[in-house]
Amino acid sequence: MAGENKRTKGVWWAFPFHQLLSTVGVPVLGAFLTFTVSPPSEARWILTETPYFPVQIALALVIGFGLPRFLRHWLMEWVWALPFSILCVSFILTPLPLAIGSGIISAGVADPNFAVSTSLQ
Repeated sequence: MAGENKRTKGVWWAFPFHQLLSTVGVPVLGAFLTFTVSPPSEARWILTETPYFPVQIALALVIGFGLPRFLRHWLMEWVWALPFSILCVSFILTPLPLAIGSGIISAGVADPNFAVSTSLQ
């Protein structure tokens, strides 16, 4: 019981600290590393115009899996749980868009003007 109390004592700030550090630290470190190894115009393109942000994702995976092994803080592995659960809930609760009135199908009937309008352009 005493070991459990010592472990959880003073932890109220640790989870928000790790969450904030991971949320802010990965983009800042990714920008620093990218601007270090490439010219500024190319670095801006790599960081903002590349689909799916591969630099930030790769850096987050390396830091997320590597850092807890060296620091051995039990709370660090839970930093991934909050964003993952928010992402899962948003996928579940967000309704899928309907294709009604989109141009190809309008109220379940094929739009005859769609092929004509796209072929003329």
